[in-house]
Amino acid sequence: DYDVVHVHGIDGMFEFAAGLKRRRGQALLATTHGLFFHTRWMAPLKQAYYRSITARQFSRFDAVIANSSADAAMVAPYHPAVRIIANGVEPLAHSMSTGSRLLTVGRIAPHKRVDQLIEALAQPALRDAHLDVVGPEWGVKIAALRAHAANLGVAHRVVFHGAVDREALARLALRSGVFVSASAYEGFGMALVE
Repeated sequence: DYDVVHVHGIDGMFEFAAGLKRRRGQALLATTHGLFFHTRWMAPLKQAYYRSITARQFSRFDAVIANSSADAAMVAPYHPAVRIIANGVEPLAHSMSTGSRLLTVGRIAPHKRVDQLIEALAQPALRDAHLDVVGPEWGVKIAALRAHAANLGVAHRVVFHGAVDREALARLALRSGVFVSASAYEGFGMALVE
């Protein structure tokens, strides 16, 4: 019943939507969202799948929106109407940060490697640094990270805030001087925006 069907990401839903029967005048769009090359895991198989099965599906779409020039370059051989539209970002605050703290934001998931950020605080070069960790538990327990920080002697310099609202995140961002990430991969590509 929709005039426009938009698939956010090149994944199973992309292929499913490509196979649907469309009514006359209905537009089918896709946004790349990094395609499915976020990790090196099974890279040769992913490349083969992309160049064969995924490539054929692009022809069913009226337009493809690439979130980056890298995505656009990968899609261009398979779709003539690929356009780059970067992800829009609304600033957290209307002032520049003047703080000296480190800030990491995102789900506390295994691939985010918050444990490595805590380990970095134990290095002599960061002996005066403080880390604010913002985000909900997502496969990693905050209690385990607190214990890890205690074992390294840096627990007094790590603050876990959990999930916070926009105003609280803006306050934390303003008191931070550096955004940090040790993430193994990012589907969205920008952990701070995520």
